[in-house]
Amino acid sequence: MDIRLSDAERVFIIHGIQEGLRNDGRSCGDYRPMWVERGVLATTDGSSRVRIGDTDILCGVKCELVECEDSSKETERLVFSVDCSANATPQFIGKGGDDYAEELEDALHLAYDNECAIPDLAKLTLTSTHFWRLYVDVVILQYGGAVVDAASVAAKAALFETEIVKLVTRAADEKKMAIDLPEGGDTWRMDVKSAPLISSITKIGLTNVVDVTHEEETCSFAALWVGASVQKSGTEPLVTMTRQAGGGSLDAASINEMIQMGVNAVARLDAQLMERLALEKNTVPGQTFLS
Repeated sequence: MDIRLSDAERVFIIHGIQEGLRNDGRSCGDYRPMWVERGVLATTDGSSRVRIGDTDILCGVKCELVECEDSSKETERLVFSVDCSANATPQFIGKGGDDYAEELEDALHLAYDNECAIPDLAKLTLTSTHFWRLYVDVVILQYGGAVVDAASVAAKAALFETEIVKLVTRAADEKKMAIDLPEGGDTWRMDVKSAPLISSITKIGLTNVVDVTHEEETCSFAALWVGASVQKSGTEPLVTMTRQAGGGSLDAASINEMIQMGVNAVARLDAQLMERLALEKNTVPGQTFLS
């Protein structure tokens, strides 16, 4: 996603980063302030909005009861879709937005495609022929760098507050099971503490950088997306996905460094996010807080 910078501006940004100084005062491993708002879409079962710098992400979760021949053969419980608004950046107009959306969808799917990501997914299977499928829809409203990071935070925050209806199973004809909706309409929430986050580690010059701005992104030639799941507080996150982004190449010797930086970034971000989500759990939806 290019933005026009002069050669002097590029040199200034690159040299500053190599000295550990960025234009906004952050060090190379720091995130910008992040705002997360929950309960923003009344027509969904769970929703959130995340803003980091100029990046603005909206996420909604819808639950669908699926009937099939054999639920054990239907392994897809989470379905991710990403839509890039043409207003977010001119590069999203036409096929450019579709390609980027597909790249983000694949990254989210790979990060969550691990049995340790959300153990509660097993509870979505109701009978041998019925299960819940959750559609996680992400919309990029504005582009300002670190989109994959913000999208993963939005997805986790939306899943955290997703309310799934409690259903009752009973025996039916021909040895089949039927689903009933009990009175009261009680709901339950999944435990998403171990749901993964994704950190984008960008190589600018010889330096690895977290959460690049739109201007910094134009000075880079490659990035590594690192998805990781915090299994237990205080322990190192489990890497669930790595993926190279951008048109350049990465030196094999630096990849382990970038992965470790991504894991550390996820650990810090996840700790702050879960702390704030826990505090906001019983408050009125629609409130905004600093992550």
